[in-house]
Amino acid sequence: MPGRRFVFLAFALGLTLPFEGIITPLYYLVRDMGVLNTRWAIILPLIGLFMPFSVFWMRAHFVNMPEELSESARIDGAGTWQLFWRIHVPLAAPATSSLAILLFLWTWNQFLLAIVLVDDPLQRTMSGALGAFQGQWGTDIPLLCAGSLLILTPTLTVFLIFQRRFVSALLQGSLKG
Repeated sequence: MPGRRFVFLAFALGLTLPFEGIITPLYYLVRDMGVLNTRWAIILPLIGLFMPFSVFWMRAHFVNMPEELSESARIDGAGTWQLFWRIHVPLAAPATSSLAILLFLWTWNQFLLAIVLVDDPLQRTMSGALGAFQGQWGTDIPLLCAGSLLILTPTLTVFLIFQRRFVSALLQGSLKG
C-alpha cells in the first residue's frame, strides 16, 4: 500500500500523545461540534483515542497469521473479501475478543473525559458519576465505597466470563511451531 509508512507513523503518534495533554483542545473541539454535555461528547473522543491502539493490536495479530492460509484460499478461488471474512476474521476471534475486553474496561473506567466534557451526572460514565459523591464541604465515604463496588462488579464479571479468550489471545504469539 502506498503511504503505509505515513499511516504507521500517524498511528504511532496517536499512541505517544498523552491523554491529559489533549483534553483542553478536545474540550473546545467538542464544544464547537455542539455535542458538549451529551453522551456523544464521550463516545466520539474515545473512538479517536482508542483507534491507534486498536489498529496496532489487530495489526500484530494479522501480521503473525501464516501466509500459507491466504495462498491456499487464493488457489481455491477466494477473492479479497472472501479471504478476509471467511479466513482471517474467524481466526481473529481471540484477538478481537481480548481487544473488546480491553476497550470495554478502559471505557467503563473513563473518568477524565466524563468530568471535563459532561456536566450532567446522568450522562457521565460510572467512574465520572462517582465525582458527584464528593462535595465541597465533605465526602460521604460509605456511599463512595458502595459506588466503587457497583462500578467494580461489571468489569469483574466481564473479565471472568471472557478470561479464557483473553488469556489465549495474549499467549497466541508466544509459541513458535
